[in-house]
Amino acid sequence: MSILNINRSLTLAGRIFDVSHPTEPVIELPKGKPALPLRQTKSPLPRATPEEVGISSADVLEFARLLESNDEINTHSVMLLRNGKVFFEHSFGARDINCPGYVFSCSKSFVSIAVGLLYDDGVLDLDADVEAMFPHKISTIAKLSPRVVTVRDLLTMKSGVSFNEADCMSTPEWTKEFITSAAIGENGREFFYNSMNTYMLAAIVVKKCGRSLTSLLTERLFAPLDITDIFWEKGPENVEKGGWGLYIRPEDMAKVGIMLQNRGVYNGKRILSEKYVNEACRAHARAPEGFGDFNYGYQLWVGRSRHTVLFNGMLGQNMHIDMENGVICITYAGNTDSFQRSELFDYIKRFFNRDFPDSLPPSEDHERLQKHFGKAEINPIKSFFKKFFRKKAELPEECRLLDGAEFVADKSGCVGLFPFTMQVVFNSYATGIKGISFGKANGKFFITYSEREATFTLPIGFGSPEHCEVNVYGDTFRLAVLGVFTRDMRGRTVLGVRYDFLELPSTGFLTLTLTHEGAELKQSELPGKGLISSVLRSQTEERPSNVIFSSLLEKLDNDTFEYKLSQLFEPTVRLIKKNR
Repeated sequence: MSILNINRSLTLAGRIFDVSHPTEPVIELPKGKPALPLRQTKSPLPRATPEEVGISSADVLEFARLLESNDEINTHSVMLLRNGKVFFEHSFGARDINCPGYVFSCSKSFVSIAVGLLYDDGVLDLDADVEAMFPHKISTIAKLSPRVVTVRDLLTMKSGVSFNEADCMSTPEWTKEFITSAAIGENGREFFYNSMNTYMLAAIVVKKCGRSLTSLLTERLFAPLDITDIFWEKGPENVEKGGWGLYIRPEDMAKVGIMLQNRGVYNGKRILSEKYVNEACRAHARAPEGFGDFNYGYQLWVGRSRHTVLFNGMLGQNMHIDMENGVICITYAGNTDSFQRSELFDYIKRFFNRDFPDSLPPSEDHERLQKHFGKAEINPIKSFFKKFFRKKAELPEECRLLDGAEFVADKSGCVGLFPFTMQVVFNSYATGIKGISFGKANGKFFITYSEREATFTLPIGFGSPEHCEVNVYGDTFRLAVLGVFTRDMRGRTVLGVRYDFLELPSTGFLTLTLTHEGAELKQSELPGKGLISSVLRSQTEERPSNVIFSSLLEKLDNDTFEYKLSQLFEPTVRLIKKNR
């Protein structure tokens, strides 16, 4: 990475941790994500009881209860399959398993499939020199000391290139920076996990096929598997980000897992060659122990002790595929797991990493499973009339008292509605809170959160969430919003609001305590500030020479740094009430 880009990255890091002012991004990324349809997948997979596929309902019940009770894993949805049949599925809280979700680095495995399609077509040589494909991006200095990084090096995270995920937010020239970046190891030999390897694979796919990555996969993968409602973010060069940025629902992800289990075939149609699937799903690089019980294949994690394949994304997005017994486990979550380090993988190993019979006799345990986690079948006609004639629940009395109330923030700083974690991920930063107001309309109670350059109006549900769509700095998201009124120890009225971003792993919390002068607003989010420590440490362990992460890690024990983290993830704002 160039000295200029290092300076830009350090500048951006400084802006982010200056809690007194809104962060101005160094580069702008394309916006325009739509609200993705909340509906069942096309051509749903067949359903079965656990016993019908040879698995005990008692084990599934215990597994699901462990997920439900483990706040560290913070599971949003889970889907279990064997031999192509779904035998368990559940969404927790306000989450909906039919909503396409942001899967972070699970995206990488889809890029591997795109590479495999071009490899099968004879269009792409895995041993081809990457730099030779982009000769106009090579600097004069780089030409004096040429190196050969192959497509296979990118696939296996062995490129040895230092330009990484953090650095890319400070330059619009991702391809050039990657090619001209300094080495951190001998390419082709050492494993260094770096999402920009995947971005380069995406750029190569676009160059070789003359269209977008999404277009190629839609024709050759998504359409044959009846997968719709896909969205993939693009970088500044109008190429999909590759290493992250894909939205896909769990059941559609499952279809891809089934295709890999069947060595490239889905519903009798060959999608990928068996040769490429076998190569992609075997270990080519030994990952450090900190990455859990997995080595690395072609943009896929491969089990060390059992033939399993893993699509893995940060914050708990996973598809665990057992190539031996036909079991697939998909979880979407909102935790601090950077790689395969959470207890989820211990649970999977305990319950599903073994051989199973083809079927088991029916069991009363299935009724217990259904009672605790099942969803009753609903007649759509009855459901419509019940909803149409249902008497609306009365709003709490406090809503009447707050109706029309307006509060102005005494300081704005960098506080905003969008969870800070997602601000960093999307390179879109809050412009600072201006104030909060409340109102009633059509039997609903609304909170309006105003920032300097954005306004968000959310309906609050009491007892059950209200759903809405909001435009967040150019991208549209679905929210489920739930509120509750309580009293604090001093008898003051407190409004707590939880808002789940249904397509994202993040949840925001607002706690508004009414005072004589106005109100005190406290905000928090899940995943919270513990994520920063986890990410910084994992990145520095794998990249000891990284200037950005190393400089921030040095401050982790500093009281000032801890204060700034609290202001970013758990800010408190004093609000002054406006006279009506």
